[in-house]
Amino acid sequence: SQSESNTETTEQEETTPTPEAEEAEVSEEATTPVTEYQDATTIRIVQQALNEAGYNCGTPDGVAGGKTTEAITSYQTAKGITVNGLVTDELLQSLGVVEKVQEAVKAETSKGEYGSGYTYDQLARNPDTYMGQKVKISGKVLQAETSSTTCYARIAMNSSYDTVIFVTYDASLLGYRLLEDDKVTVYGTSYGVYSYEAVSGATITIPWINADIIEM
Repeated sequence: SQSESNTETTEQEETTPTPEAEEAEVSEEATTPVTEYQDATTIRIVQQALNEAGYNCGTPDGVAGGKTTEAITSYQTAKGITVNGLVTDELLQSLGVVEKVQEAVKAETSKGEYGSGYTYDQLARNPDTYMGQKVKISGKVLQAETSSTTCYARIAMNSSYDTVIFVTYDASLLGYRLLEDDKVTVYGTSYGVYSYEAVSGATITIPWINADIIEM
């Protein structure tokens, strides 16, 4: 009948999507959410990688300032990837630092395992007792040597010249050189003591820590 025909037409009109609706659905599917990494650990590694690739971020300090954003944008443009100035999965993959970031983040979460209650006197007087213990110290860099794959620094614990710690670390741990008077926090393993000959000819023996993490 005529009324049934009208009903069918109405139902068909209601269920048939308009061209605009189809376009909206396609557009929504094409827009993939972008994950932006803002933690200092990931940003520091990206800054280091960009510096090595010739895109100057300055000192890798884990802060995504204007210079870092500019370097990211330049890199993304040159590599033909999404240009947004952000630290994304696509950027990490392009720089080849995905595994390095994962390892660094894992190390970051392990910071709670490092004890900060150790005194200089404990480490100096009973080195064998604390051998292998995870230790956290803070202080001022008195001297740093970064010319080989294994770097070292003498650090005045709590900035006191009477409590100097010998710290070794792998050159790949930092994307910059430690300088005299830098204030740092070291997370590492106690290696007992280290002895060296002073200019005067005397043998100096001080606590030794091998660093897993060094923060400015």
